[in-house]
Amino acid sequence: MKLIKVLDFNPISKSINLLYGKEDLQVPQDVSSHAFLQWTGQVLAEDPGALRIDLLQKSAFQLEEVEQLETLLVMDRVIQENDIYHRHLLRGVHGDTNLVQLNRISPCTATHIKKYMQGIRCIY
Repeated sequence: MKLIKVLDFNPISKSINLLYGKEDLQVPQDVSSHAFLQWTGQVLAEDPGALRIDLLQKSAFQLEEVEQLETLLVMDRVIQENDIYHRHLLRGVHGDTNLVQLNRISPCTATHIKKYMQGIRCIY
């Protein structure tokens, strides 16, 4: 899968939410919230397994390094797995980073994307 969009980035909580999609997906130029959510809904209607969300926490992330994260981190251990939710601990390839917690939602739904997208928050 390829990185499609950084859904949210928060240096205070040391977390980043990433949306991945199948390699052959054509991503629209307009990735504003409403148009992007419409596109993800169409993609998921055609292929429910086409998108996934990775929620990474703990180490501080630089936005410039996001595309390299998959090559810099390797699986350390599985914490929990069920239907679509998976929790893993990752470590740096060269041992130069702290353990990173990965919460993976695969396949994800449009509701998941909306929930983890920057700027879209519901407070009840």
